[in-house]
Amino acid sequence: MRLRAVALALLVVIGAGAAATIWYCFTWTQVLASTDEVAARKIDALVEATGRFDAALRTLLGRRDADGAWFTDTSQIVTDLQARASELDTALPGVAMAPRARFAEVLQRARETVDGARANFDAGSTLMALDAAESNGRPAAEALWSELKAVRAAVATERAGAERRWWQRAGGAAAAWAVSWAIGLAWLARRREAPAPIAAAPEAVPIARPTEAAPEAIVSTPLPPPPVAPSIAEVADVCERIGQVRDAADVPGLLAGSAAALQATGLVLWVRDGDALVVGAAHGYPEGLAQRLGRVALADENLITRAWHGGRCQTSAASGGRRAAFAAPLVGGMGSVGVLAAEVRSEADVEAVAATARLVAGQFAAVLGETVAGTQGSAGDPPVATPNALAG
Repeated sequence: MRLRAVALALLVVIGAGAAATIWYCFTWTQVLASTDEVAARKIDALVEATGRFDAALRTLLGRRDADGAWFTDTSQIVTDLQARASELDTALPGVAMAPRARFAEVLQRARETVDGARANFDAGSTLMALDAAESNGRPAAEALWSELKAVRAAVATERAGAERRWWQRAGGAAAAWAVSWAIGLAWLARRREAPAPIAAAPEAVPIARPTEAAPEAIVSTPLPPPPVAPSIAEVADVCERIGQVRDAADVPGLLAGSAAALQATGLVLWVRDGDALVVGAAHGYPEGLAQRLGRVALADENLITRAWHGGRCQTSAASGGRRAAFAAPLVGGMGSVGVLAAEVRSEADVEAVAATARLVAGQFAAVLGETVAGTQGSAGDPPVATPNALAG
């Protein structure tokens, strides 16, 4: 349980980390959107100021005459352009750096052109002032238009790329969270405890359904000292003796050796009787077991019916005062013919014992044939059907 709690806590931490990462990425996409709006307004202001500079040059070159007011106004336009370009640099740190640098160089040339023309005008050389404005001013204005377009395009491209990267990071965090939780939940599901065996009370037989008449009568035998794990030779000897049986009356005696090999405190051989399973033979339980266990309907949900229907050995761990148990189907050529069920000492490794039980059950299935039709005696030990009856 402690390991499960640690796993759940780790999954919660991973989920919280993924949620924080996704929120952080989403916040940055909103910052990018806001920055894009600010940049668009500042670029529009540069476009407007560049238009005024271009118009001033056209007016000067159109009338071929200059005065001091034109130089003053045009110089102020260039100053305004430089101030707006500085604001754009502040709003877009690290964005569209190359086109913004070129725009600043062109602005500097425009400043030098206007200042040089003003110096010629102040010196009385109006024609030289007009010539400087035409030869240097017009190319500067055209370059300003070109670099503004480049700045706008670079801002849009880099902003879209940055937004895409943030969404990719958010998607990666979400995917990592989903994979981690899928693996973690699958692992937790595999570690769920096996369902408790069906029994009326602690120490009751976990592989049977007692009748309503006397549920308190079915109790397990006292626990003997922990057994030594059987050797392969012991299991092989038991399987060999089962394979040699020719009389159904010998089956109860074989259960004793099988119980020792399987480290079982109690062993029951269930056989089919119509739509139910009944006790065919048993070992390690009080006399009159068959009368007290009654019939186990195949429609019931318990350890032995799961083994019968599934055709696979089922196990139940020791818990709540109940011993560990297993139920191994007797599968013949025509399907299940019975179930070999037992409870084992809690110290035993029920999974390892179940593996041995599959070998023993296979031998019993070969002896019993295709269908087991067991009957229940009125008193004493439960009778076992003869081989001819079992085969029929």
